[in-house]
Amino acid sequence: MKTGTRPIRSGRWVLVLLLAAAAGWSCGDDSSATDDGGTDVEPEADVPPEADVEADAEPPEDAAGEDVGEEAEAEAVDPCAAYPCEPYGTSLGSVLEDWSLQAVNPAARAVGGEDDLVDMHDFYALTEAHGGTAKALLIYVTSVWCPYCAQEAARLNALYEELHPLGVEMLGLVLDGATPGEIATTLAARTYAMRHGWTFPTVVVSEELYDDLTDYWPPEDRASGEIGVPLHLLYDLREMRMYGRFAGAVQTNLLRYPLTEIVEDPQWTAPGRRLVSLDCAPGTGTETEPNLIGSSAEDGTSLPYALSGVQCPPVVGDGLFIDEDDVDLGTIEAGTVLDVKVTTGTGSGVYPFALFTRLAGTSLDLMHDAPWVMGSEANGRQFLVDQRGHYYLIVIDGRLRSSYYYGPDLEVPAADECCVGGPDHTYELAVSPFTLAVTDAAVAVGTSIPFTLDGGDLNVHPFDVTAATSYAVRMETADPDLLNPYLAVYDPAGPAVRGANDDEDAAAGNTNALVRVTPTADGTLWVVAGYTGASFREGPPSYVIRIE
Repeated sequence: MKTGTRPIRSGRWVLVLLLAAAAGWSCGDDSSATDDGGTDVEPEADVPPEADVEADAEPPEDAAGEDVGEEAEAEAVDPCAAYPCEPYGTSLGSVLEDWSLQAVNPAARAVGGEDDLVDMHDFYALTEAHGGTAKALLIYVTSVWCPYCAQEAARLNALYEELHPLGVEMLGLVLDGATPGEIATTLAARTYAMRHGWTFPTVVVSEELYDDLTDYWPPEDRASGEIGVPLHLLYDLREMRMYGRFAGAVQTNLLRYPLTEIVEDPQWTAPGRRLVSLDCAPGTGTETEPNLIGSSAEDGTSLPYALSGVQCPPVVGDGLFIDEDDVDLGTIEAGTVLDVKVTTGTGSGVYPFALFTRLAGTSLDLMHDAPWVMGSEANGRQFLVDQRGHYYLIVIDGRLRSSYYYGPDLEVPAADECCVGGPDHTYELAVSPFTLAVTDAAVAVGTSIPFTLDGGDLNVHPFDVTAATSYAVRMETADPDLLNPYLAVYDPAGPAVRGANDDEDAAAGNTNALVRVTPTADGTLWVVAGYTGASFREGPPSYVIRIE
């Protein structure tokens, strides 16, 4: 997920670019809508007064105090008919304040009417209670300067045309113009809508709302200071209640799911109480949902380990949640090699992707991030543990990374079809010990030989060494965008890892791997060639082993 952040400074937001990793998911996913155990949460919200309030009007009296005409029943009046009553709020489940914003395109004027303003009560007037069909509203908060916003903005209208017949409305809210921190002009907002082909209403932010809008970001975003655009605000139009929110440019499916859910089956347990559930397939397979690191992760400490898993669709609450299935592998000693296989069932629409991670304090460090070339056959990936630690295996939907990691021979769904999930999207995971062996040609000292990585496996090259002699072993690639090498020197006689390295000089931009080793005895060591990132989009990535 990529966003532009807007820290508050001198009463006005100044926006700077920030790359926020998504997924793995983590997507730096916001998690404030669930508790630490990942269970269903019903966030508290202020509940407005009852909507159906009837006030009986007393019949008028004449000057003499006598009734005028016959006594009549008072007309029932609902004070919340035109728009839901206060209190309004900015939290999940609360009612949206009746904003009034300047229309900038024909679609906005068609909704707002003659005053050239779009009010939130204009959208409420489109609901079934007023004879319309509207059920859900997406407010897309964007800025002209933001490049990630523009990528998503270009896809929004197609989604609008698809979902509008079902009762989905959209509103484009343009904040900044081309300069971060400067409110967009009407012309800039209108040009933005035209550039991206928007046929749904578009408005420009008001000065008052610009200064107050920060309260609409998820609490975790506000706490971290990363107030990023684009911001997605999703509302159930039936009561104008906030259904979910998250920041960051996303693919179309990540909006299709929650908007369709609002239309067909909104998850309210009571007025103002939203149920956020990450369990799409209760009782299916052997995994436990929800499944978060440190809470309900499966126990894979006894190997071999097998898991029947289900990938769930994305969920929106106070943040965007992408399903991840976590296996706690416990403490693993250096030199251990694991073989991990993922098999997708016949007809399964999921493309699992495995991340090998080490728990360091409260954070997770990715280890040997590698592609899964999914198909009908089980495809494995070996992970060499270079240091003792507590490890997890995380399985996510690989289509989040399909544009980079999947090979050209695999028909991967389009990016906008990311993260399809549900009970039918199953997979089988198998984790077992692996015995490392020589797989590729030997490398002699003073030579430089090219190789390729095939099928995501580790490559093992032997080389002869002399006691008390220092060696510099390098794994290099011509194109660091296609391969980020990871190198280990392994002593099969131990067995033991004699050295490992990801980047020779990351600060200088040198992502090639370098290990220096001085053996204490004559013999043969193994060069284990892996990677922390690789692209198979142009065929197997190539590398060179150089020993000096």
